[in-house]
Amino acid sequence: MILTQVPRDALAGSLDRFAAGLRDPIALCVFAEIRATSADRAVMPEAEEHRLAALALARCFGMAVHPP
Repeated sequence: MILTQVPRDALAGSLDRFAAGLRDPIALCVFAEIRATSADRAVMPEAEEHRLAALALARCFGMAVHPP
């Protein structure tokens, strides 16, 4: 899991390419729900809380977490 910022002008294309690689209908549906959220939430104070929660989830599954 890489939690790296994507420049706003590259976001739509990056999401399109990611979605194009999904084959499972459930994965496509879930990703569509995620994509429907506003990119602006990533600049809100809660973004750091979400980042830390994602890192905790990764650690929970035994994934290595590297410094930024």
